Amino acid sequence: MLLEGMVAVVSIVCVMILAKDSELITKAPNFIYAMGIGSFMELIGIPAAFGISFGLMAFTTFVYDTLDVCTRLGRYVIEELTGWRDMKGKVLGTVLTSAVPIFFIFQTMTDAKGNVIPAWKTFWNTFGASNQLLAALALIGISIWLYNTRRNSKVWMAACIPAVLMFLMSNWALLLSIYEGWVLGLGHPAVPVVSVILVILSVLVAVETIYSVSKSKAQIQKEQ
Repeated sequence: MLLEGMVAVVSIVCVMILAKDSELITKAPNFIYAMGIGSFMELIGIPAAFGISFGLMAFTTFVYDTLDVCTRLGRYVIEELTGWRDMKGKVLGTVLTSAVPIFFIFQTMTDAKGNVIPAWKTFWNTFGASNQLLAALALIGISIWLYNTRRNSKVWMAACIPAVLMFLMSNWALLLSIYEGWVLGLGHPAVPVVSVILVILSVLVAVETIYSVSKSKAQIQKEQ
């Protein structure tokens, strides 16, 4: 998470250094990121060409690694749900996990003005929200663990506060996606559906967290 946060900061800085009339604004995100890395490396004496190549490689590696992790996790989830741990489960899980994005890749996506856009732009906000919800889930787990094993009564808040912030902002983004999809009629019809599912799952996590903390608190009071 710390490394991902650093990558996010570097990405923001790569955009911040662009002038309003810069030609790079119209370029693809990966090229903007690579040019920013090249500019940074040039300041410390490393050739800009090397920095650009390194930035493109890092960006590509990050994307491919994300796709690989998503495919593996999807396969594991399907194996757990079906109970098929043999080769049949692996093949089925991989096919089902890969078939969904492949289907959307071959769909024609348009923005609010009717312009054709890449499929990833349509689902980018939903992906970002789900990614932050996953981080919030990890922090919630750490918060509960710290609450149950704490030596200091306030230490669990170090993980709980950012978890709550991520939880609220991610759900806010998902609610906006639902509003834009079902009320304004923007984007692909699948986006609000996925957003609703994520909101429901996040609410279930919140309820489970509150129940777990309440149960732990009652047990501590009983022991005292």
